[in-house]
Amino acid sequence: MARDEEEGMLLAPRVALQVTRQGLDRVTSAAVLAPFHDREESRDREGEGGGAKQTSPRWHLTIFQVPENDQLSCLDSMLVQTGPAHAYFPCEPSSKKKETGGSKAEKGDQRKLQHILERQGIDASPLPQKGSAFRPPPEDFESNLLPRLLTPQSRDLLQYKKELDYTQAMACVHALVTALDIRDEDASIHLSLGSLDQFMRLDSSAAEAINLFPPEGGEQHWVENGSLYQILNKCRTKMGERLLQRWLRQPLVDPVKINARLDIVEQLVEDVQLRCSLQDQALRGTPDLETLAARLQRQRAGLIDIYKVYTFAQRLPLFLGTLEETSQDEGHPSAPLQKRFSRDLCRIQEHFQKFSALVECVIDMSALPDLSISPAHDPALAELKEEINEVEDHIEIVFKKATRGFAQDLGIELRLELQKTTGTYCFRSTKPADDKKLRACKTVKCEILSILKNGVYFTIAPLKEASGRFLDLKTEYSQKQSSLVKKAVETACTYLPLIEAAARLVAELDVLVSLGHVAAMAPSGYRRPILFGKGGGQGIMVKGGRHPCLELQESVEFIPNDYVLTRGESHFTLLTGPNMGGKSTYIRGLGCLCVMAQIGSYVPVDAMELPVVDAVLARVGAGDAAQRGVSTFMAEMLEASTILQTATPHSLLIIDELGRGTSTFDGFGLAWAISEYIIRHLQAPCLFATHFHELTALEQKAPGVRNLHVSALAGADNITMLYQVEPGPCLESYGIHVARMARFPASVIEEASVKAKELESLDSKGNCTSSSFASSSSPLKKPRFSLSTSLSDAAQNVLGRSEGNEIALSALKGLGRTFAELPIDTLVDAAVVVQRMEDMAESVRMKVSQ
Repeated sequence: MARDEEEGMLLAPRVALQVTRQGLDRVTSAAVLAPFHDREESRDREGEGGGAKQTSPRWHLTIFQVPENDQLSCLDSMLVQTGPAHAYFPCEPSSKKKETGGSKAEKGDQRKLQHILERQGIDASPLPQKGSAFRPPPEDFESNLLPRLLTPQSRDLLQYKKELDYTQAMACVHALVTALDIRDEDASIHLSLGSLDQFMRLDSSAAEAINLFPPEGGEQHWVENGSLYQILNKCRTKMGERLLQRWLRQPLVDPVKINARLDIVEQLVEDVQLRCSLQDQALRGTPDLETLAARLQRQRAGLIDIYKVYTFAQRLPLFLGTLEETSQDEGHPSAPLQKRFSRDLCRIQEHFQKFSALVECVIDMSALPDLSISPAHDPALAELKEEINEVEDHIEIVFKKATRGFAQDLGIELRLELQKTTGTYCFRSTKPADDKKLRACKTVKCEILSILKNGVYFTIAPLKEASGRFLDLKTEYSQKQSSLVKKAVETACTYLPLIEAAARLVAELDVLVSLGHVAAMAPSGYRRPILFGKGGGQGIMVKGGRHPCLELQESVEFIPNDYVLTRGESHFTLLTGPNMGGKSTYIRGLGCLCVMAQIGSYVPVDAMELPVVDAVLARVGAGDAAQRGVSTFMAEMLEASTILQTATPHSLLIIDELGRGTSTFDGFGLAWAISEYIIRHLQAPCLFATHFHELTALEQKAPGVRNLHVSALAGADNITMLYQVEPGPCLESYGIHVARMARFPASVIEEASVKAKELESLDSKGNCTSSSFASSSSPLKKPRFSLSTSLSDAAQNVLGRSEGNEIALSALKGLGRTFAELPIDTLVDAAVVVQRMEDMAESVRMKVSQ
């Protein structure tokens, strides 16, 4: 691969992706390259040094080619799942102008693609192409170059793939291989066909809604305990932190695999000694094997990297001893943790014995912490080593003379130190104020190097001369040993499969210990969820659920609430209540609980039953609408459209305040219609928070709807939020109370109260409002009302019953009867028609009066 990339980038996935059109249909295709992480597939391929280098996967290449919708939600979910650090996409050079209709649509897709990348904080590089798609790969790519990069097992899949239509995906593979400059020496790539259904599906809107990760921009912008990742990340290794991110991006949908994780977490929660021993002794201080493996694989490693791997090998008995001691003490030789890790750790320890012997032979252990090749391997090195030892002995003599001589005369305490930056020796007095004494010393000339808080660094002529000789010898030694270091690194590289297998094993152990620690140390307690397969159980049942992030914030006393989304009875839950009452926290909290449960974590509840959900889809805000170049209302509609297109009966839907940003009639009509579609067609568990109190009439008109509200106590001048979710609707919004709490000017509050009373008065007189429509007793499926009667009443109210207006009145009645025959299927259409008729009535009245 490209030799100029940062080592940190080697540990994060890279992706080449494109959105292409086939007629009116879109297709998202992508190739994702990531470090190999599948323990099950690599368990028997670790081998001993050098034995498995060419067959053990080192990289995982996943290809996607899936049908796409207007909003590119499949692309969005795929990026959340894979979490790439960098993306490549096709881009036509700006000098070429395309004016056809098709190209405009393709450019629209390109803008959406780039917006999704920006929203998820993914660095992107456009690759110039002819058109908006990657070029097809050369004819010999699939038959010659690509097979050389793959493991033997993956070559069989490549032959099978040729029978399928993966043309666009292979174009992405070729673009990625070319962009990353993947060569033959980077072989051992495992190929697989990707699917969005193998994990819980999360798009960027859902990830933001449930605070999956902290915001972009670095830790200085993070809020403490502000995301699920921050709460669950008590990992002791960098490998564990990376794996936890991957688990959060890819919650499982197989109850068997989820319960296997939960069994281990349960053991760690109950066994305090085991958890603490692993976390504070075995895992703490474990080197980052993934980074070391990446450096070895790139031939960028040195003796320090080889030695770090060696230190890990020396820690393996500590891992095994902790597991074996606990299992023997408690009489659980087949406990889930030991069953999962002990055998693999034993095999890894056995294979590392040769590596440890190699390192002890190559590295001069007597010179630690200085890392150098043992002089026993080369007579020239042995001679230089003797000279270095002689110079160091001389430096020690100079130090002792200085301590007994001028240092004693000046009354200062002296230290001999080796400066890492220069590689030379110097003296250090222990007090910064000693510089005056040193400058005034007449016995010997002291050269001040620096003055720091821990003392004065200086040198004298004998030390400076000896130190210079020492540096020259060390430099010569380093140059002569470079060829031996290179050979040592090459030999260490043959152990890469073993090192990578160990990294996967330790990372998984670290994450599970972290989840056990979080569950055991939670202030209000976490409980193990009960998982069912898709459609199993009665539905989502939570007793005493708490939002995992909010309950840990300072000065917050969280009020637990229940969730009951019973299939066929209350799977569609409408939540009403005052602003700031906790509606958004309540509905988002369930999304957090589902993700935590399906990665194998305990959850902040008293009890939880969950049939696994295949997706969490959210419509909770449009804060990025301005950057997207659309209105807030349009952004809401696009997100709602994505939900309706992608949800299944096993998805969890979270909808917050749908229908804002437009007229009351339009917003209410859309909210009603979308609710009806979810209830009737999707039948997915849904939490719908709204300020359209008229929507609560759905409970009487459709099965599976349940009304809840967040409670509050309202006084004359204030309101107290109780944050308790209770049965039934809330018919008060308390907007003016909240405005008063926000310290609006008294004149504004008074004017708002007057206007609110005027509107209530109009509503009580039977004027056209959303509440009057919602209270209609007509069937939910086709909401109608007597349009001709409404028009007649409106006309009579405007024109009156004078004889001079009979002609106009008769005309309006006839027009009303005509409109009544039209297929008006939504409440919002009816409301618009009534308003237009009233406008026409006013126009007729004006003409008659003239």
